[in-house]
Amino acid sequence: MMSIESDSEEVLQLLIAAIEKDIRAHESGDYEDISVGYDDVLGELLPFHDKNDVVATALEFWDCWGDASRHEWRHYEGIGRDDWPALARSIIESIRVNRMPDNQLIIEHFAPRPRTPWLERLRSFFGVSQPFYVSPDVKR
Repeated sequence: MMSIESDSEEVLQLLIAAIEKDIRAHESGDYEDISVGYDDVLGELLPFHDKNDVVATALEFWDCWGDASRHEWRHYEGIGRDDWPALARSIIESIRVNRMPDNQLIIEHFAPRPRTPWLERLRSFFGVSQPFYVSPDVKR
């Protein structure tokens, strides 16, 4: 996992401030304001998104929080409307210490998943179980 360098601290503070703003919006019932600034902050954090699991998890969480608020709090099993602010505080703490949250709901729903290597996905797509090359030992 890539560490967060000092020159990116300012950008991370933007993410923290945006999530804190959305906690306040959520707690005051202004659900339509949740994740309004997502695209702007995402643009600033793109260099870190794929290299730092904490940032990727925070962005996924924040995007999904906005999605949940627009879809009557459905689609995220085990997370009700009133759970999101506490989860957001956990996300903020994980950003501050640059460590993945230990909350199982966050890990289950928002943490990056290991990706299957592209060649294996390609084999699966075409239904090929063996490698695409022919061993030099095989006579044709």
